[in-house]
Amino acid sequence: MRIAARSFENAKNFASEMQPQSAVPIEPVANVEAAVRGADLIVTATTSRDPVLRREWISPGAHINAIGTFSPKAREVDTATIAAASLFVDRRESALNEAGDY
Repeated sequence: MRIAARSFENAKNFASEMQPQSAVPIEPVANVEAAVRGADLIVTATTSRDPVLRREWISPGAHINAIGTFSPKAREVDTATIAAASLFVDRRESALNEAGDY
């Protein structure tokens, strides 16, 4: 498992704190691209207003759980990725009113 954060120091601290609770190794990496290249499963949990994921970094068939955005003005995923994706939401009303990714 790879983890990226706003700073490498934050990624290292998170990995160190969470490793005792994980059955798999947690590897801090320097940036989001390093975290997602070659990944089959990607989870974003940010409060970013600007996309942190880029289509060119994502492997074909990868599954993305974009769970951080909660405002129409926030985006974790870029337009190219959304345009190429199959989209599944837990609640249509929430998706239409709260998510800025699409």
